[in-house]
Amino acid sequence: MKPVTKLLIILAVICSPEQIVGKAAQPVTIPVAANQSHAPGSMVRFEHLTVQDGLSDNSGQAVFQDSRGFLWIGTKNGLNRYDGYTFTVFKHDAETPSSISNNNILTIEEDGDGFLWIGTLDGLNRFDPATETFTRYQNIPNDPDSLSHNTITTIFQDSDGVLWIGTLDGLDRFNPKNNGFDHFRNLPNDPASLSSNVISVIFEDSRHRLWIGTGALGIPGSGLNRFNPDTGKVTRFQHNDLDPTSLGSNNISAIYEAPDGNFWIGTGGYNLLGNGIDLFNPIAGTAFHYLHDEEMQNTLSGNNIAALWGDSSGSMWISTWSHGLNRMDFSSTGDFIRYNHDHYFSDSLSGDDTRSLFRDRSGVLWIGTGDHGINKLPANSGQFSLYRNNPSKPNGLGANSVGAFSEDQYGDIWIGTWGGGLDRLDPRRGRFDHFRHDPTDPSSISSDLVMAVYVEAQNVVWSGTLGGGLNRTDLATGETTHYFHDPHDPASVVDNNVAVIISDGKDGLWLGTYGGLSHYDPASDVFTNYVNNVAGDPAVNTFTNYVNNFAGNPAALARLSENRVVSLHLDESEGVLWVGTWGGGLNRLDLINPSRAAPEFSPFRTYRYSSDDPASLSENSVWTIHESADGSLWLGTQSGLNRFDPSTQTFERYTEKQGLPNDSILGVLEDNEGRLWLTTNNGLIKFDPGAEQFTAYDVTHGLQSNEFNSNAYFRSRDGTMYIGGTNGFNAFKPEDIQANTVPPQVAITKLEVFDEPLVLDLSGKTPIRLSYRQDFVAFEFAALDFHAPQKNRYAYMLEGFDKNWIETQDRRYATYTNLPGGTYHFRVKASNGDGVWNATGISIPIIVVPPVWEAWWFQGFGVAALALFTVLGFRWRLSTVHTQKADLEKQVAIRTSELQHQIEQREKAEEALAEKAGQEAVTLERTRLARDLHDAVTQTLFSASLIAEVLPDIWVMSQAEGWRRLEELRQLTRGALAEMRTLLMELRPSALTEIPLPDLLRQLCESLIGRARLPIQLCVEGTRKLPPDLQICLYRITQEALNNVVKHAKATQALVTLQLNEKVSLAIVDNGSGFDPAHVTPDHLGLKIMCERAEAIGANISIYSEPGQGTQIFVSWAPPDSTQPALQALPEYNVEHGKGTNEKG
Repeated sequence: MKPVTKLLIILAVICSPEQIVGKAAQPVTIPVAANQSHAPGSMVRFEHLTVQDGLSDNSGQAVFQDSRGFLWIGTKNGLNRYDGYTFTVFKHDAETPSSISNNNILTIEEDGDGFLWIGTLDGLNRFDPATETFTRYQNIPNDPDSLSHNTITTIFQDSDGVLWIGTLDGLDRFNPKNNGFDHFRNLPNDPASLSSNVISVIFEDSRHRLWIGTGALGIPGSGLNRFNPDTGKVTRFQHNDLDPTSLGSNNISAIYEAPDGNFWIGTGGYNLLGNGIDLFNPIAGTAFHYLHDEEMQNTLSGNNIAALWGDSSGSMWISTWSHGLNRMDFSSTGDFIRYNHDHYFSDSLSGDDTRSLFRDRSGVLWIGTGDHGINKLPANSGQFSLYRNNPSKPNGLGANSVGAFSEDQYGDIWIGTWGGGLDRLDPRRGRFDHFRHDPTDPSSISSDLVMAVYVEAQNVVWSGTLGGGLNRTDLATGETTHYFHDPHDPASVVDNNVAVIISDGKDGLWLGTYGGLSHYDPASDVFTNYVNNVAGDPAVNTFTNYVNNFAGNPAALARLSENRVVSLHLDESEGVLWVGTWGGGLNRLDLINPSRAAPEFSPFRTYRYSSDDPASLSENSVWTIHESADGSLWLGTQSGLNRFDPSTQTFERYTEKQGLPNDSILGVLEDNEGRLWLTTNNGLIKFDPGAEQFTAYDVTHGLQSNEFNSNAYFRSRDGTMYIGGTNGFNAFKPEDIQANTVPPQVAITKLEVFDEPLVLDLSGKTPIRLSYRQDFVAFEFAALDFHAPQKNRYAYMLEGFDKNWIETQDRRYATYTNLPGGTYHFRVKASNGDGVWNATGISIPIIVVPPVWEAWWFQGFGVAALALFTVLGFRWRLSTVHTQKADLEKQVAIRTSELQHQIEQREKAEEALAEKAGQEAVTLERTRLARDLHDAVTQTLFSASLIAEVLPDIWVMSQAEGWRRLEELRQLTRGALAEMRTLLMELRPSALTEIPLPDLLRQLCESLIGRARLPIQLCVEGTRKLPPDLQICLYRITQEALNNVVKHAKATQALVTLQLNEKVSLAIVDNGSGFDPAHVTPDHLGLKIMCERAEAIGANISIYSEPGQGTQIFVSWAPPDSTQPALQALPEYNVEHGKGTNEKG
């Protein structure tokens, strides 16, 4: 088209005879946060939904959001309902008449009553959300009220509530009175009838006029019709080859009314030819055409238009059948931005076969494709412009890993990449120029691993590299000068790993490297280096010499704490350079101090982390230093953000404990409102220091990734912030970053009883009735905000059962068991990903029908019946009590007589048993005495008789031997006498307490001497009356101990010592074989019995023995009101455990 003709057409459109006013035909109000305008050259990231996510088919032929907030997607293989998490699929079932009529979904609409109308390739369907059933409408031959044709191309409800259906055989109007349809068709001889029966579009403009587009599904159309529903008459607008202001094509695929009242008309269709889009003046009936031009990138990507969508954001989206997506801002009419599928960018448009467009209430744009699933473009996708490397775009970013930014005098942004060299971005055009290392070109930069960038006002670019030293690129000449570290030249740069570059406020530079701090003086072209010297460095000797001989205050001198310098900040007003190191803390260099000129004497002050000082630096790796507008110094470390107070020389920490989303702070930028923007290892953080509030942003908001790189942060002169990471970089203006302020609609998506879903109306309009037997109920719910469903948050309450709201974070279900009968309201409220709550939410009334016995009438009847039965029962009980009393008295008398007789019999039996027991005891005692007389006295007397018989003969032979035998006879007879006395005492137990203890022990010793012929010495000291239990205990212990000596010890002598003072003590000692207390077997009870006897009277007992060393037994007792003396600590046998111990009792 010639330029003059174009100008005439534009004037015809603009200068129409009638002023056009009105509103868009799709009245969608876009949230304040919506920003889908992307910076030039940036990449648009689409999210994808496919069959792998549960979609029934990858074709998105229709997308629609109903009044409840659910998203509906029509495909070639079923209807899908989406709640942000799961898909519910509805398909045709030949055996179920209430299923949808066909799986190929072409169009979706909702009427004022909340019913969905779904047009398919074979019939019209009305969907009831309450019952989830379909009512089918189809063409029935010879029925004039039936549908005109079974292929439904479009459905539209006008502002009067009338439902219009477009088919391949005319326009139908639904008549709810007879549940039939009124038909409007093309009449060949009537130019006031529809121009074609193949309906493609039904549209109502802001003046409530209907427009009907024609041509669909491979059947050519006949232009556009302005339709009068009252008369059924139309005004036709058609393409005319002879009229350049006529429509560009008769195949009408989409219509959108712009805010100025003009129409944008898309032409083409499935298997039809299109001719771009037309800007149509509905009053003048003239059109201006916008077509695809191969040679112009800002034209349409293709001429076959599938759908249009415009809204109050000032943009219009255009989908094409095979050439991707387009966007046009009304502020630059005719300038189109293209979005196509890119094999190198997985987040690009999933396919160029775009079919449908729909923007939901929260601003998300949905794009359906022919075979590549559904694309989702969040409303905030334009807030963070994304730049990534794309091999198919040579003018794009050179590499994805971004390490530094700077700005030149022209507003171009210089980007240092890790592996892609140095890039220059023109933000206005979105084009990158590349500066790469070329081994064959000495004027190229020294390395592609660029970690630092600084641009001087003189159009000179400095770039620091990893291992390649420093580069100075003069843009005027294109020459690059390289600076490398030379170990033999102290005036060379200190290290080839340059991490940060800043101006020194004059003409020089400060450089942070992995080998120390360098200052570059352009006048002399030399570097002054500041390092943390190691032993053997010549500078150490110079420094030591200075301290020893010249420094007046040696303690004030300190070197750079660490050579790996990763951040720098120059405070020109104070003349201070702040140096952040990797692992060495923060350094402060006083630039005003004259000694600063000599690096070996430069006084650095170091601030480090101290575990004992909570006001110290939180961690020793300082990755960023920023001085805010209020003079505060902010430091980013791997353990949080720090604010330094120079007056107190202390640090205030902000970590995850204080609400910081991530502790690894790599960059700090400040906006015009004084808020800090922090890059971290897990997203971007906005921090309000005044309110101490944090807001986190991640990849769902459009960030390049959640991981950012150190030194990759920058604010340009126009306030744009650049932040880089491992997957490209973002550019944004802080004032454009707004929260999603649209509260999400909330829906109950499922109700289960005993894990079986119930098909009920979950909208809350009608109560849900449950039986008391249905006592395991589960609800599932969803917040229908589709930006980032995983970030939506929930709270629920069953009113009448729960006392408070139950917050579940991202859990979307609730269960209840054993609900009592009654009326309840299950309520759910939810927030979107930015924390904006729908406090009203949704409420569903629930009635739990109680069992019959809990009904009021049943309980009332029960109370009355109980009262009647109580009265009757009481009377009956009263009459029976008297009868029972008489019977009971008779039975008691009989039973008493029987018991008396039994008692008498039992007493006689007990007397007989007692007499028998006494006889048996006497017999046992006689037996024991006989045994003792035999074992002790008889044996002793037998030995004495033998000695007496041979004594005369022995006397004749030797009087000395005779005297010895006579003495032995005397001892035997005394022993026998003692044995007899002992036996007599056993017959009379009271003798053990009546006879003094020394006499008892003397008698016991004599009896054993006589029986065992073992010398036993008894020593008694003092006299006193002993308590009976103490005397019996001491006697029995002595008896048991001496019996053990006689039986087991093989001793030649024994000693018994008794002290009867205020405190009583007893000792039994022998020189026998002894024993090991650790190896006493449990069946030897003698020692255990002795210990138990001592413990019973509160005495201490100690037993010491070693093999070959004899045995010592010590017992001590003191009255209760005196202090018990501590026995000597000796190894003692513990009867309980068979081990040595030091005390007992």
